[in-house]
Amino acid sequence: MLGVALGVTVGQLVRRTLVSMALTGVLTGLVLLGVGALRWSFLPVEIRTMPVEGDLIDVMPTSALMMDTGLLTSTGERLPEYACFQRTQNLHVCPADMDVTSSYVEFHPVSHYWPAQLVESSLVLAPAGVALYAAFRLVGARRA
Repeated sequence: MLGVALGVTVGQLVRRTLVSMALTGVLTGLVLLGVGALRWSFLPVEIRTMPVEGDLIDVMPTSALMMDTGLLTSTGERLPEYACFQRTQNLHVCPADMDVTSSYVEFHPVSHYWPAQLVESSLVLAPAGVALYAAFRLVGARRA
């Protein structure tokens, strides 16, 4: 719907078929790329912690979409998951001076799929409605 609405509006403004088609494709692609890049930012992630020696499978559902993992210190500071490995060459052993108490995983459960789709669809349909309104206004102005 967004592509059609943009196509009609751009076609009315540019008045050249090939240029209008190319510009419509670029504009539609940019909107979809932007919304797709933000798709999983619309809803908050769930965070679970586990011991450093623990496994992600134990705390995260298998159907979840993992967003981030790392290590936590006693002050709550987040470290990258490879911070201990850089010093000890072992993923499950951390030096005492790093003060690592646990590891964490951030993920979106499968129940976030449809709400994210709903938000994304409404973010694409809103500019489609604006473009359609502009197209009708342009067509009406050209007929008068």
